[in-house]
Amino acid sequence: MSDTTNTAPYTDEDIELAAVLLHRERCGVAPFEVRGALDEEAVKKQPGERGLAPAPGSPLWGELPQAQFETAVTAVHGLVDGAADLSGWAVPMGRDGLEPDEATAEIKADDEVLVRMHFAFGPSVPVEARDGLVMQVTRQLMTG
Repeated sequence: MSDTTNTAPYTDEDIELAAVLLHRERCGVAPFEVRGALDEEAVKKQPGERGLAPAPGSPLWGELPQAQFETAVTAVHGLVDGAADLSGWAVPMGRDGLEPDEATAEIKADDEVLVRMHFAFGPSVPVEARDGLVMQVTRQLMTG
């Protein structure tokens, strides 16, 4: 998904991560709110002790040249604005103590995603069991 023609110090993945983080924080934002939310945030993130942390040496979004910053703001706003509101799923999952998993299972046709399944597991489900279930579901989707 990386845009190799982009000379900006961020990738499409950075834009998507910024959109995901912003969507988690709030849904339905105006472009000026995206601008304000990103201004003091690091472009590059890495795992930290408490979630994601700024990557060493990463510029802040607001430190980018104005044209690059505005392009990023527009891209992030477009992703946030078009993101599905999953609150109706997220709240009950949290209530039930389920933990979202990064694994997905998909059905594609002609490089178009037709169905994507996301998984959430109870904290007592071991990693091996999670992986096994995801593989079984994926296999079933592929074979029908």
